[in-house]
Amino acid sequence: MQLITINEVPIKGLTKFEPYINDLDSDKTGRNALGNMIRDLVARIPKIECTTKPLNGSEMKQLLQLLKLTSFTVKWYDPEIADYRTGEFYCGEHSPSLLITNPLIYKPMDFNLIAYSGVKD
Repeated sequence: MQLITINEVPIKGLTKFEPYINDLDSDKTGRNALGNMIRDLVARIPKIECTTKPLNGSEMKQLLQLLKLTSFTVKWYDPEIADYRTGEFYCGEHSPSLLITNPLIYKPMDFNLIAYSGVKD
C-alpha cells in the first residue's frame, strides 16, 4: 500500500507516517456566561509528519527536489475515512544530515507537510 505521493511521485522508505488534523477555531470559540462551550470551527487543516529511512544521495536529492517547491499536490491515505485524500501542501523545516560519506548515506530526516486549506468531510 502506497501511503503518500508528492506530485504523483511515491514517497518510499518512510519509517514514520502520521497524518492528523489541526482544528482551527475562530476567536468566537470559548465559554459563555453559563460555562457552556461554544465552538466556532473555521477549518480542519491536515498535517502529515514523516521520517525517512537512511537515504542515499540520489534518493535524498529526489525528495529534496520535491520538498523545495512552494506548493505541491499530496495524495495521502487518511485513516479517518479509510481512503485517500488529495490537497495542496508545503513543507515545513527539514535538514538533511550526512551519516557517512563513502558511500554517501544520509541520516533519517524528519519533515512535515502542511496543507494550504482545510479538508471537507
